[in-house]
Amino acid sequence: MQKPETGECNPYFDGYLSLTGTNDFAETYAANTRDIEEFFEDIPEGSHDYAYEEGKWTIRQLLQHLIDMERVMAYRAMMIVRNAGKESLASVDENRFAENADVSLRGFDSMISEFKALRLANKYFFESLSDEESKIKGSVAGYPTTARALGYIIIGHATHHKRIIVERYL
Repeated sequence: MQKPETGECNPYFDGYLSLTGTNDFAETYAANTRDIEEFFEDIPEGSHDYAYEEGKWTIRQLLQHLIDMERVMAYRAMMIVRNAGKESLASVDENRFAENADVSLRGFDSMISEFKALRLANKYFFESLSDEESKIKGSVAGYPTTARALGYIIIGHATHHKRIIVERYL
């Protein structure tokens, strides 16, 4: 699956797409998966519930956010491909998701395991798409969007949040 071209998603996501490396999805996704898994596994236990400022998400909440948004992006990609772009998909409110996800009772290791399982499932989904399927355009929040753009957004989104954690949390 090739990296998307300009115009294959909401321009808001261009920053995430710029954080993705090569034009080989499988290679980029695998490297990003290893990097993000190892990064979260190395965060000291005492830091999981740290927020750098009042009203900001904790590291635990950020990990849940990555899990939630990866699910959303993969769902959108599946809906676009399986419905041949015939259905318009709504936006999501990540802050509402965070408000309604009680991570206080979740073990951090369990969350990392969930992230790993999700990444494995999504690896198989995205790698199963033909080049033509990956280019099918649907509508997400009113913007033409391809499945391949959503796959690469997942990668860039995780990289973006890793950078934020490094810069502001650790």
